[in-house]
Amino acid sequence: MEIQPLIIGSGTSGNAFFQALALVGPRQPRANVLRPIWVDRERELISYRSEIGSALPLVCVANPHGLHRERLEQCRAADFFHVVCEKPVCVSLEDVAALKKWKGEMAVCHGYRMNWGPHWLKYQIDSGDFGKLIALEGRYWQSSATVPKKTGWKQDPALSGEFDTLMDLGTHWADMACYLMGNFKPEISLWRSYVNAAAPHRDTHVHLRMAFGDVPAMASVSKTHHGFGNHFEIHVIGERQAVSWEFGNPDGVWRGRQGKREWVPRAEKSPVTEMAPNHGLGWTEGYAMIVDGMLKKMQGETHWSFPSLDENLSVVSGLIRAASNASLI
Repeated sequence: MEIQPLIIGSGTSGNAFFQALALVGPRQPRANVLRPIWVDRERELISYRSEIGSALPLVCVANPHGLHRERLEQCRAADFFHVVCEKPVCVSLEDVAALKKWKGEMAVCHGYRMNWGPHWLKYQIDSGDFGKLIALEGRYWQSSATVPKKTGWKQDPALSGEFDTLMDLGTHWADMACYLMGNFKPEISLWRSYVNAAAPHRDTHVHLRMAFGDVPAMASVSKTHHGFGNHFEIHVIGERQAVSWEFGNPDGVWRGRQGKREWVPRAEKSPVTEMAPNHGLGWTEGYAMIVDGMLKKMQGETHWSFPSLDENLSVVSGLIRAASNASLI
């Protein structure tokens, strides 16, 4: 079997796909993963059919958020039904309704939940080691809005959608909470700020509140928190223990029990790249696990589960509906 990746988008995410394919492509058991084709933004996907030949296409979508739906509909028209898409897959309720009709296999790049720490947390929750869950809390902080750029695709709502921090960062934290709780349809409410906004539609700071039955989840999500680069963390608080994980130190968690706190490190190698703990792949770890999962699914092989289209559509629609009722400053 030959698999031909096509990468849409030449920015940071597009290059992350390229690096992930270079890591996991040669490790596939029954497929020859060909060198990726970079898709010309002026060409429709169906025009690449002759270049793909008999190979099975895998489309990696990493162009601006507001253009994802168009490219995904082009995938459907071209019968390209294996896709890995950058988050969010869409930016409006109209997009959500259209993509609910999408047929095929799609993975969404919520790479944070693919790290060792969230998997360990999920196991602890599902096995009952927390006892009664009390709350999930956390933050996702950046400072990019404190020095706003005057140009770029996010300045144009036709490319970015009507949101910035909410969809760009908030979807990641919301996905993590939903993954840990096993419920992608929580109650959601928001408070948003536009202070330091580079354009009128670009929210800069969000208080995100979610409810999973009687378990609340709360996060501070910001692009205007001075002095932070990419700080993602989540805390799970339970009757018997509390555990904290952060992306800046992904191969371990802090676990507290009564008055004591201990560091629990990852011991095993990556199940996908076979690299040792603390190897420093960063962003690429999540992309590699998601891309590897899709490649193995295409071959009919056992694979890690990955974020799905239905999960992402549920989170996106919940956030958009909550934004329509949000308090603003």
